[in-house]
Amino acid sequence: MSRRGARPSSRTRTLVLAHGLALLALAGSAGAGRAQILGKILDAGEKAQEVAGKAQSVLPIETPEEVRIGRGIAATLAGYYTLARDSALTDYVTLVGLAVAEADPRSDIRYRFGVLDSDAVNALSAPGGYVFVTRGALALMEDEAELAGVLAHEVAHVNRRHVVREIQKRARTSLGAEATQAALDADGAVFDQVVGLGTNVLFLGLSRDDELEADSLGVAYAAAAGYDPAGLARFVTKLRANEAKPFLAALKATHPKPDVRLATIERSAKATGRATGEGAEAAVTLPERFQSAAGGGTPPAS
Repeated sequence: MSRRGARPSSRTRTLVLAHGLALLALAGSAGAGRAQILGKILDAGEKAQEVAGKAQSVLPIETPEEVRIGRGIAATLAGYYTLARDSALTDYVTLVGLAVAEADPRSDIRYRFGVLDSDAVNALSAPGGYVFVTRGALALMEDEAELAGVLAHEVAHVNRRHVVREIQKRARTSLGAEATQAALDADGAVFDQVVGLGTNVLFLGLSRDDELEADSLGVAYAAAAGYDPAGLARFVTKLRANEAKPFLAALKATHPKPDVRLATIERSAKATGRATGEGAEAAVTLPERFQSAAGGGTPPAS
């Protein structure tokens, strides 16, 4: 899993793009257009912040604890699915992930991306910046904009602390009065229970509202990075076409129905004002680069 270092300058990002890597040109999303997109992102999070404040009164989880908990959950996921040892593929996924994370970066965490060796079609994120996509999901995709949309959806879960908030809510009944910051710091058993709660959240699913918020923000993040905002819609359309297949069982059980997601995604894509082919700069899809780096276009056999 790759580790995010110092944030590159705008000039560096431009040079990287010129050499054909995945940190995309931000020129098309700079200025008024970028500010408009990011303004919508910030507005969308106000309600979530209010809910998070109420949950904090039960089990405060500050950034250091969030990262520790996320590391524990990430280790569980890597053990359950097995982390792919393909450094070139991981680097590629990381570059795309960092490009979309730059749309609304949290300065208090480092984003880390990994590929899970599983034919199941899924993507998951743990608190503190840990984001995973499965080989099965990559196989279903056909271009880089689809990957950007999926990773941006997971980055949105991290940025809005969806799993953290769910842990805090479930801690009220699962851990009781001992669920305090001091207990989390000092008691290994309490910490392990919190990691278990977070892992269960990923396997059982977040709320419908959290998933749709991540869809909406994910589209905005991808568009702000210069990608075609319809990328996530294309991926979810493939989910709808394959929803009876066993390789979609886990994702189907933890997300709203594709038609519900598509309605949200399409509204958000339209709101970005950056639909494919509009304006002087067509939004980026990069199918050839995706195929070269990650394969794709061939759904799992079962």
